[in-house]
Amino acid sequence: MPKISSYEELKQLHAEYAKRIQIRLHDANTNSPVITYNTAHCDAALATEVIETLMQELQSNNLFHIPVINSANLAHPTEAPLFCINMPDGSSFLYGQLTSEKIGRIVRSHLVEGKVCEDLLMPQFNLPQN
Repeated sequence: MPKISSYEELKQLHAEYAKRIQIRLHDANTNSPVITYNTAHCDAALATEVIETLMQELQSNNLFHIPVINSANLAHPTEAPLFCINMPDGSSFLYGQLTSEKIGRIVRSHLVEGKVCEDLLMPQFNLPQN
């Protein structure tokens, strides 16, 4: 980091970082679901296909605002590839043993239409909210 040589430079740097923080706060407070995924314990070709399909489905359904985050600590490795849809209200829905077809259905049904794909959920990890 360069040395600050004047009060004006300090004010300018402060303004720049304040903008960055506001952008992050705005992004974190959006009313958008967040998708976390894990492909660590499955075939590399399948992992690549699943993630590419997920990104294509989000793009084709204009869901650019939904963050997608890789998480190595997501559920049991025998269920991979899998992803979790974390909703703004705090509810989470874990889908496992994914294929491209299942991902297309989940994105269209769950994220576009708001209808959970009950038959694709991993019931042992999707406990009812109290």
